Amino acid sequence: MTSSAEVQTLVNDILQPGTYEVTFDGSDVFIRVYFYALRTTNGVSSKSMMLVK
Repeated sequence: MTSSAEVQTLVNDILQPGTYEVTFDGSDVFIRVYFYALRTTNGVSSKSMMLVK
């Protein structure tokens, strides 16, 4: 059985078009594969990332 829970919200704001950089501090979460989503007015893009410490 798998479960999902929100680990952290990095940005929850309406931003103007452009390039942005956000730092994620994963020191307090487990090493594993995480999924993230980028939501725009045009839809949602979901990707996965592996946290390596």
